[in-house]
Amino acid sequence: MFLFKLPFRKIWLRKWQAQLKSDKFDQVIFFSTNPIDGLIYLLPYFSPNKIIYWYWDPLKIGIKPSALEKYKCKLWTFDKQDADQYKINYNTTFYFDNIVLPENTVAFDVLFIGLEKGRRGLINQVGNILERNGLRPYFYIVDNDAWKPNYKGAFPKVDYSQYLEKVSQSKAILDIVQENQWGLTLRPMESIFFEKKLITNNRQISEHDFYDPQNIFIIGKDNWDDLTNFVNSPYRKTDPAVKKKYDITEWANRFS
Repeated sequence: MFLFKLPFRKIWLRKWQAQLKSDKFDQVIFFSTNPIDGLIYLLPYFSPNKIIYWYWDPLKIGIKPSALEKYKCKLWTFDKQDADQYKINYNTTFYFDNIVLPENTVAFDVLFIGLEKGRRGLINQVGNILERNGLRPYFYIVDNDAWKPNYKGAFPKVDYSQYLEKVSQSKAILDIVQENQWGLTLRPMESIFFEKKLITNNRQISEHDFYDPQNIFIIGKDNWDDLTNFVNSPYRKTDPAVKKKYDITEWANRFS
């Protein structure tokens, strides 16, 4: 219904109504990954300055800020470079401090589970380097079409609980971001909260307050010859104050 702009789309949002008519909410954070209909549905219930439109993807994809001006809500992004370019507000990404990993024996050295998104070549290249260094990768590249209802392919989407099972069995997580992306994906957050090593091609990650070369290997900057020692060395605990900064409660409190 959303794809073909059919009428009566708001029936899928109706569960919100009882809560929206109450006075118990001071602010709404609307994620850009949702259909714009949801934002339009909120407008009669909240003044625009109480609605946060949250970009959790680079602004080169999705709705541009200029198209949202008519709604007059506050625009925020997880990417500092996008914030500077489009003159909108910046906040970090976030995670949940109440998520607990299952207890499992380590079976892999480096884990990647995620959508293909044109990254297969680089992911497989990293996998070959890992294997040449005697390391054990577990890579599961989800087909881009896996979200379609009639998908019949070999690599369907994975539930987050299944993903966490694999994280608990791995020493390190592989993070492959889009070119020139400054904003953080969930994988650095998982690295911090679960104390797992991180291998990433996000060179800007060294500018973040949690960066520690003991815990984070940057592709294109660090030496591949050091990779085995990096993966097998112990994780150095992140400062609790820094870790707390990325919890969802602290994240929500930064909106103003």
